[in-house]
Amino acid sequence: MGRRAAQLLLRLSFRWWLAIQEMSARQEDILSTCEAEEGKERVACHLHNNDRRSRVH
Repeated sequence: MGRRAAQLLLRLSFRWWLAIQEMSARQEDILSTCEAEEGKERVACHLHNNDRRSRVH
């Protein structure tokens, strides 16, 4: 494999790695938001469902 191809592959895999890191960080944010809402209704997790419920009443 040529040097150029190896560099391209490395760059691509690094981008994938960055994207995965970003996604997992976002998931952690969502989880911590849910945990912060433990005492109340889990606003961050169930916004959509609550919205639907409030329309029914």
